[in-house]
Amino acid sequence: MRVSIVIPVYNAKDYLIECIDSALNQTYSDIEVIAVNDGSTDNSLDILKKYKDRINIISKENGGTSSALNAGIKIMSGEWFKWLSADDVLNNNAIEILLNEIKKIKVDTKSSIFYSHYDFIDKYSNIIGEQIEPNNNNHPKV
Repeated sequence: MRVSIVIPVYNAKDYLIECIDSALNQTYSDIEVIAVNDGSTDNSLDILKKYKDRINIISKENGGTSSALNAGIKIMSGEWFKWLSADDVLNNNAIEILLNEIKKIKVDTKSSIFYSHYDFIDKYSNIIGEQIEPNNNNHPKV
């Protein structure tokens, strides 16, 4: 089951290396990483080009996050889509955990959204808060 990780990128030079590394270093291996440079004016594109052998890079004029996500979704080959903001990092087993949870749930996966809680971290990767997401799927079987 392939997972496509789409990263909209706009002026993210301070966070981008850690973000991309976290996507590439997943314990689950059947992933593709698509970074969409959304008209960055800093050196984000130069950073992305350092990964050109390991990620797909799209460059486009600035159109906002939704536009960048749509550009990545159009070319993705995965059965599942993971949105990763350019200033976020994934735990190295995040994709593996999400897929294991999907396998446990007996619902129509074509009409479901799977997501996780997340931590807020400071520039030193210290956890400074957390977000607990509600169940918005409203599946009676879950």
